[in-house]
Amino acid sequence: VPSVDVPVFFMLGEHDWQTPTTLAKQYCYVLKAPKKEVHIFKNSAHLPPFEEPERFMRIVRESVYPLMNRVYSQNNDTYGITAVPLTFTKKPTD
Repeated sequence: VPSVDVPVFFMLGEHDWQTPTTLAKQYCYVLKAPKKEVHIFKNSAHLPPFEEPERFMRIVRESVYPLMNRVYSQNNDTYGITAVPLTFTKKPTD
């Protein structure tokens, strides 16, 4: 895919063999998107949300949520998507 009309956030584990960071960073460089961010997780492989959950959620809270909430609060489809407010009330149970 050479271009997208939505923001893209790459959350990459430095030790990921399935999605090598070098390849993902090269793709991010050539990808055309309105906003792109690359975050490398030094202590992760393929699952940064589980291997470094605090840092992962901090990035989501600081980068992704504000963007989604801004699109939602403008009540338009700035990026051609329908955004909803993202909130978590409590942890799901098994």
